[in-house]
Amino acid sequence: KGALASLFLGLFLGVGRLVLEIINGPDQMGLQNPTLAWFAEVNFLHMGIGLFAVCSLVLVGVSLATAPPPPEQIAGLTFGTSSKDARSEAPSELATDASTPSRRRLDLALTGLLILAVLIVWMVFS
Repeated sequence: KGALASLFLGLFLGVGRLVLEIINGPDQMGLQNPTLAWFAEVNFLHMGIGLFAVCSLVLVGVSLATAPPPPEQIAGLTFGTSSKDARSEAPSELATDASTPSRRRLDLALTGLLILAVLIVWMVFS
C-alpha cells in the first residue's frame, strides 16, 4: 500500500509540476500565485531530490501505518522469496518457473548485465 501511495503521489506532483511549467510559459510570467510560480520554476534536479524525499517519507509512513501483506501475496516477488526455504513455506500453487535454479541464474545474470550497463552509461556521460 505504501508503494502505491508513493507512486501515485509522485505521479500527481510530477504531472502537476509539468502542467504548471507549461502554464507559466518560457517568459515565466503566466502564473500570478508566487507559490505556484516557484513550484513551476524550481530546477528539475532539485525537484527530483524533493520528490524522492517526499515519496520516500510517504512510502515508509504508509507502510508502517498499514498491515503487511500476507506471505502468499508476496511469494516469488524477490530473490529472497524465491529461495528454497521460502518456496517450502509458500503454497505449492505459488511456485512458478521463476523459482527454478536455471531461472534464478538467468535472473542474476540479467541483473548483473543491467548494473554493468548503468555503470557504463554513467561513466560515459559523466
